[in-house]
Amino acid sequence: METSMLLPRLIGALLLLAPSYFIVVPWLTRNWPTAEARVVEVVRENPDGLDGLFARYRKYQRGKDYGIEYKVRGQHYRKNPNIEAIFKSDGFAAKAISIIHEKFDVRYHPHNPNRYSIAHAYKPWAVWTITLFCLFAGAVTIWSSIQGIQ
Repeated sequence: METSMLLPRLIGALLLLAPSYFIVVPWLTRNWPTAEARVVEVVRENPDGLDGLFARYRKYQRGKDYGIEYKVRGQHYRKNPNIEAIFKSDGFAAKAISIIHEKFDVRYHPHNPNRYSIAHAYKPWAVWTITLFCLFAGAVTIWSSIQGIQ
């Protein structure tokens, strides 16, 4: 096998394995303690540190950011794990929606509540969309690398 065909097959295999995140991570964190969490709207990240076109793109494309908030042993935690899906509409305007449930149980590491898992809290449509995209993209990548040899 040519080494030039190895990279596309490796990428395709990784894409095929990517949806296992939704099985493996919840299984690994199944014994972690839980706390009630909720989705909150957070202040948009400041794009001032970015240069040029990308800064303008982020400034005008992102209407909202969503984060999660939870409390463990009296201490509040507020995180921004990039849990929004962005849909373009009205030309350059974008609408963001949360891809996890509004209220859910966050799993946190027993010795470090800053370390958390939300893999079990994704909405089913988001899991299926990601899974189908990865399976399709992985299969096409592998198939096209095989067709390239013949």
